[in-house]
Amino acid sequence: MSDKIYIEVYTARNRDGMIVPLSFIWKDGYSYEVQRILSAEYTNSRRSVENSLKYTCYVNGRRWNLYHENMDMWYCRNNGE
Repeated sequence: MSDKIYIEVYTARNRDGMIVPLSFIWKDGYSYEVQRILSAEYTNSRRSVENSLKYTCYVNGRRWNLYHENMDMWYCRNNGE
């Protein structure tokens, strides 16, 4: 399994109060717009008691998984390279 790559994510909240990722800055310094969110679901890690909220979304025609941790940190698992 790949390592976590922490990223800066710009978000909004919808009417239900759910956090919605709008764009993020990848490790190359470029900003990428989230064009569509396909799903948002909680995931459990076997190595941690923390849950992450996993957003599966389209960015530049590719599927990305963005994870939001309880500490308000965002990461990706190297699938954007």
